[in-house]
Amino acid sequence: MTDFASILNNMPEFISCLEDLQKGKTPIHITGMTGSQKCHFIYSLCKQSGKKCMVITYDETEAGRISHDLSFLFSREAFVFKNRDYIFYNVEASNHA
Repeated sequence: MTDFASILNNMPEFISCLEDLQKGKTPIHITGMTGSQKCHFIYSLCKQSGKKCMVITYDETEAGRISHDLSFLFSREAFVFKNRDYIFYNVEASNHA
């Protein structure tokens, strides 16, 4: 897969993101890619920088697809942290023991 990670080496947008990542300028926000392009870009950034990544996406279906693709590319499991609903309200509690 090393050759697969180096395909993007001549792409100015990839070089810019890689340089930012190596300088510690994070988070990096990338838009405009579709489908497997996202995973290829993420995989290549991680492989060439030697860093780990966290991907935030719009729903659990997309998260599952990205996790599946990245698991294949990295040859190990990519984790999905499930969405959780939070309820914010004031709670008054007392103990009448």
